[in-house]
Amino acid sequence: MLGLVNLNDIWDVLNVAQDPKEKWLWEGPTKRFISKYRQRPSFFTPFKNKSEFIGSFLANFIYPAALTITSFASAVCAVLGLTLGVVATLVAVVAAIMGNHQFCDDSIDNTKSGFRITGLALASLTASIFLFALSLIHTPINFLTRTVATLICDYAAPIVQPI
Repeated sequence: MLGLVNLNDIWDVLNVAQDPKEKWLWEGPTKRFISKYRQRPSFFTPFKNKSEFIGSFLANFIYPAALTITSFASAVCAVLGLTLGVVATLVAVVAAIMGNHQFCDDSIDNTKSGFRITGLALASLTASIFLFALSLIHTPINFLTRTVATLICDYAAPIVQPI
């Protein structure tokens, strides 16, 4: 599970310089994405080597831990963005009361930025929590099915070989 996507694969999919001019937008990258996706191992695909097995085993721990850290960082950013938005709103109100309209306008811009940060952080938090829940289900099932497939293939290989 670890190392399934690397920068070379991403560059190969997104490198539109290798496409003819009329196919650069959708057709070329789409075909390359589909071919890269089909190369990925799926459920019931035997492990090719020990490093693939170890990577799949470690993914059971690394994915949830990384998504927990991402969720925590997103929650902290949401709180900080909300704090910035609320404080900037209060500063804008005080500046308007005091008659400093330039400072009020700048504070309103800061309010906008704070609430945008909050919105993006909440979107990231939602995605992280969803992927965390999905990884708790998908990663162990994928590991178990691939392990069983590897054991069956290793056991059945001597029996099925042609004479």
